[in-house]
Amino acid sequence: MKEMAGIRPRWLGAMALWAGSDHYSLWQALRAQDFHLPVERVARVYRIDFHPALGFGLRSRFVVAYRSERRECLVVLDSLPAALAHFKPVAISPVGAMQLYLKLVWNEPAAILSLLLIPLPIFLVMILFLLWVNLVIQNPDILSLFSNESCDAVCASKVLKVHSMVGALFLMPFALVILPVGLMVFQAPRYRSAVNYRFAQSYCAITVAIGVYLLAQLMVFFPFKNYGKFVMSGFGPRAELFLKNRHK
Repeated sequence: MKEMAGIRPRWLGAMALWAGSDHYSLWQALRAQDFHLPVERVARVYRIDFHPALGFGLRSRFVVAYRSERRECLVVLDSLPAALAHFKPVAISPVGAMQLYLKLVWNEPAAILSLLLIPLPIFLVMILFLLWVNLVIQNPDILSLFSNESCDAVCASKVLKVHSMVGALFLMPFALVILPVGLMVFQAPRYRSAVNYRFAQSYCAITVAIGVYLLAQLMVFFPFKNYGKFVMSGFGPRAELFLKNRHK
């Protein structure tokens, strides 16, 4: 049977344990449940010593580096459990402790580059939308394909702009929901560091929450009924009449 070191954290300490490990769930951290650390998998124990002039009465903290079943973990403890008493702590400064975390982050460049996976496609969509408006919707040769006797090139351009704006309006919040979910399902489980894994989880959760909020607001306030009538009018006289009366 594996020897486990039991730790009873406070709430803030539990959140720190969640951020540095991959086997302590968020539900357990929110309830500040006991944290069990596999003693046989501990690689090294560090003691963070604060300088008397800068510590402001802070007592020493301990950083435990160990490996779970899947990832490298790094957790901060207020005190060292009795099961880890046989480890000789290595004294480090707060800057040294930060360097330990940064080392785990920089060892996986994909974790840093993955942060661009969400804003970069959205930025590209915005650029493509501008190119669509400038090169397609305002191109007379393209507009001639949509214009007819009842809806000239100016009318066709206005109709295409409305449809393009609606498409972009819905595409942005959808991207804020779909892209983080894809990052969480396909990329985050491949990280070897629990710090990067938890950071990706937090990043994706916040982005999904923002996307869901924007999408919910859009679904509530968007005039689907009027837009449905506008879509059914096509490129006919009703579309031009609808655009002329949009402010009435």
